[in-house]
Amino acid sequence: LLILMLISLGMLTFQQVGCWRDGPSAWGRAFELYPDLTLARVGLGHSYLRQGELDSALRIYQPLLERPVPNLEALKGAVDISIRRGQLEKAKKLLQIGHNLAPADEEFAESLARIYMEEGRYEDSEQIILNWLDSSPGSQRAWISLSRLRQRQGREKAAVQSLKEALEINPNNPEACNLLAMIYL
Repeated sequence: LLILMLISLGMLTFQQVGCWRDGPSAWGRAFELYPDLTLARVGLGHSYLRQGELDSALRIYQPLLERPVPNLEALKGAVDISIRRGQLEKAKKLLQIGHNLAPADEEFAESLARIYMEEGRYEDSEQIILNWLDSSPGSQRAWISLSRLRQRQGREKAAVQSLKEALEINPNNPEACNLLAMIYL
């Protein structure tokens, strides 16, 4: 009886370990148990994304993207998929949707401003960053983004001032320190 109990306990442990062996397995189990739970769907999609299974991730995100108000985390995942596939126009459209839904979200604001900056649409990029700073004046990422924009525009003094604002918030920010050093060089 004791040996039978030990074997049963070992089998149960083996079965549980197999169920939770990686992210997609664990989130897949949660999704099986709670198919209507948004967190389970987003978690499973993000797990597939981390594994590089883009088609599976997009299939999981799709119902969340088709809602009248798309889920923001699913939008971020879909943006990541579009960028990995080189579909920058699609990524930009998804970022615009996300930014319109959540203008204070740093990831949407930073990514959209960067894309506009790379396209040479400096006014659009500046507007996004300034709106971002209006809603989050203590955001170091916003000040650093503004500094990068100013550098691209050839406005070194304004770029330095933006980095000084970021360093006022956190004097130990390595990114701001490095960028400031590069400007001074």
